[in-house]
Amino acid sequence: MIVTPGDVMLEDILLHPGEDWRRLVFADWLDENGDERRAKWIRVGVWLRHPIYHAPGCQTPWKCQHSELNRGREPGGSGWIWYKGFVGAVVVDSLEGITQCGRFVYFENPTDGVIFLGKKPLAMVVDGNDDSAPTRFGWHAMPENSSFALQSGSSVLPMAIFDRLLPDDAIVQATHGNLLSGRSYASEYDAITGLSRACLRYGRKVAGCASVTGK
Repeated sequence: MIVTPGDVMLEDILLHPGEDWRRLVFADWLDENGDERRAKWIRVGVWLRHPIYHAPGCQTPWKCQHSELNRGREPGGSGWIWYKGFVGAVVVDSLEGITQCGRFVYFENPTDGVIFLGKKPLAMVVDGNDDSAPTRFGWHAMPENSSFALQSGSSVLPMAIFDRLLPDDAIVQATHGNLLSGRSYASEYDAITGLSRACLRYGRKVAGCASVTGK
């Protein structure tokens, strides 16, 4: 496999997503190698410095601009968030949405998460014998069903995603009908972020991509 200077620059962006100058150097290389439209899209994104949300079929000025500048390569899923010229996050509403994104999202972009719509973490009391214990939020595991339960909706996700919640997230035993194992977080936001990162790691695994950024 031939590795181009552009491939090396892209890997640098994946490893250092917070350093804008790497994106601009890559844009210069694209210009010099005949991909002026994508180069312009990256420069515009860096200049704006805020996320841009798109959904399939959405005909906004930015959607038209994206189609023209980035050759209409749509990442997949129910929607996606462009950030500084690259796919920053993907929005999905099903397990299939995670796997449909493929290598374009997981290998060519510094994607930071997979946002799963409609999934609300459960309130957990870590120590059921202590009324003063703070309420935490998280996800209950149901290994016997090869899935883990999410509070909203009837769908379940595979244990492969639950297993990819970071090891340093608190593991608890929580009573919710039955005694179940789970992962808990200090806030709903942290729990949703944990699920987003776990879905990202799962998507990279399915797509055959190494977790370059370690996230």
